[in-house]
Amino acid sequence: IIHMSTGTCKSFPYISEKSIKCRCVIARTKTDDYNIRGGDEDCRLSPEEIALIRENAENDIKLHQRKQRTGTMIQDIAPKKFDNHYVEMEPGAEDWILIYREREVLCRFENGQIRYPKLKEIIDEHMDPDLTYLFSVSGEHFFLLKEGLDIAPEGYGWETSSVFRTARPRYLAFAGITGEQLDEWYRANRFCGRCGRPMTPDFAERMMRCRECGNTVYPKICPGVIVAVTDGNRLLLTKYAPREGRTVNYALVAGFTEIGETLEETVAREVMEEVGLKVKNIRYYKSQPWSFTSTLLCGFFCEVDGDTRITLDTDELSVGQWFEREEIPMEDDGVSLTREMIGVFKEGKEKDF
Repeated sequence: IIHMSTGTCKSFPYISEKSIKCRCVIARTKTDDYNIRGGDEDCRLSPEEIALIRENAENDIKLHQRKQRTGTMIQDIAPKKFDNHYVEMEPGAEDWILIYREREVLCRFENGQIRYPKLKEIIDEHMDPDLTYLFSVSGEHFFLLKEGLDIAPEGYGWETSSVFRTARPRYLAFAGITGEQLDEWYRANRFCGRCGRPMTPDFAERMMRCRECGNTVYPKICPGVIVAVTDGNRLLLTKYAPREGRTVNYALVAGFTEIGETLEETVAREVMEEVGLKVKNIRYYKSQPWSFTSTLLCGFFCEVDGDTRITLDTDELSVGQWFEREEIPMEDDGVSLTREMIGVFKEGKEKDF
């Protein structure tokens, strides 16, 4: 419901001076239409003003609904709040300790809930571990044990990082995969890529510095695009060519941004390279931090421009196929941007973006 009181039009700056003299209420009714009531006869809105208000109100509601579409991807942990601001901090007994080895994480499950070790469970008075503060989630602090553990604490075991896709609570799953991204970065930057000398952590920000040559390295984030190519009531779905570590599920066209190109240019290039199609009306949807591959994914909807015949890049893909909206064989998995975008198309809401 949208209200405008006399003399105020903060929500509707496009209303004429005459219109704001009256008291006007725009309310959504059960018939999915709007009731618009003016004040005095002299101040009643003209049909043109009513049409303008209705159009803009509908746009505002769509925008609000778009912003409210949360809780459907791995990083959507509200009401918890993720804070990645780097500070120098000493761990406390109740802080979470993240420990990794070869794409595995040390954890246990308690009543179906994932749990990581607390400091008090892995440290004794004879140990001086190399612990690095990572981030916090609503006041809960997470630290990385860089050198790992030789012996796991009782009740804990090693799980592959795929566990984060389904683990609950969601905020601990997101913390686990984000911590793994940082662990991989720390491991990959023990030595300077310029002179080969050891790198040391900076204490003012999250950065590795070479004391010998001054080289600095920040956490790796690779921009990439997820592209939903549409043709009226049809959506283009693909499958990757068989390769170790790749999923065999249906997906959308995707690829990394290259040097010197915009995200929109990446969209057009990747679609042409992978399926041989031209696209138009490229529209940004939303983004997702995808720590599984140290990527920042940016989702786009676009429409095929002209010929709809698919020419598949068989080095990258094994399948490229058009699906009618009602026949799409996938549902939102509550984890990935790809699945959410497919769900948006299935619901017929892609035109809202």
